[in-house]
Amino acid sequence: MIKKNFLIVVVAVLLGISYISGLGSVSAATGHQGYAAYRDGVFFGYDWHAGLWDESSSTKVLPIMHAPGPGSILQWDSWENFLDGNNFMGTYKPNEFASSSMRDAFVAMGRNLRTEKISYNLAYQIYYNQFKKLYKHLQKAFKEISTLIQ
Repeated sequence: MIKKNFLIVVVAVLLGISYISGLGSVSAATGHQGYAAYRDGVFFGYDWHAGLWDESSSTKVLPIMHAPGPGSILQWDSWENFLDGNNFMGTYKPNEFASSSMRDAFVAMGRNLRTEKISYNLAYQIYYNQFKKLYKHLQKAFKEISTLIQ
C-alpha cells in the first residue's frame, strides 16, 4: 500500500513539474522536430557541429537550437547562423522509431535548457536510447496509476 501511495505521489509531482515547465503545451512533433541536425566545419573541418531541430524545417524563422561554440549558451537560431558558411551534413534519426511525443519531449527539454542559460559542454549529451528507457518507465507508471484510479 505504501509503495502504491509513493508511486502516486511521484507521478503527481512529475505531472506537476511537466505542466509548470510547459511540457503540456508542446504540440505533436512534425518534420524534423526533435531530431539532431549536423553541419561540418568544426575544429578545422575535422568534426561536425550539432543542433536540435526546434521546428519542422529550415524554412522557419528560428528552426534550430544550438550553442554556437564553447562558452556560449543554448539559443534559438536561424538556419543561416547555424550553418555559419559550412555544409549541412544531415539530420540524425535513431534506428528505432522515435514517437512524436518522445520528440516533443526533446524539443521541450531544449527549450528548458535555453531558458536556464546553460552553457555549451561537450561532456553533456542527450541520447535517445537513455530517454526511451525513461519514457517507457513513465508510461508504465501512468498505466499503473490509471488502474488504481478506476
